Amino acid sequence: MISRRNFVTIILSSLGTLALAIKPRPAQARTLAVSLDSLPALKEVGGSVTAKLSDQQVILIRESEDVVRALDPTCTHKQCMVSFDKNQGRIVCGCHDSVFELDGAPLSGPATSPLRSFPARISEGRVLITVE
Repeated sequence: MISRRNFVTIILSSLGTLALAIKPRPAQARTLAVSLDSLPALKEVGGSVTAKLSDQQVILIRESEDVVRALDPTCTHKQCMVSFDKNQGRIVCGCHDSVFELDGAPLSGPATSPLRSFPARISEGRVLITVE
């Protein structure tokens, strides 16, 4: 015969083991590669394009000859789509006039949270973007 104490101990131990077994795994990062030929706007410094790559919407901005920025184009204020203003050199939201730096940091509100950014680089005529 098993005592209540042992029964509770066995149950709690089993639940702990089960919780560890079903622990969610972190999303795997993947690198998306896009040819610059398929994104002609990015061939020039200051060019930008919003595209859906795989299942991720991104805004890509060619900041310099060897630097490209990749950000989620969803404004953190009310989820409107942002765009790159080449004249200002900033990312702007046309819905409520939020303005962001090229790294996604908010410059002026109402948005106070940064845009989600993704590591990106240019290599051998392709833009490589790492997303989770």
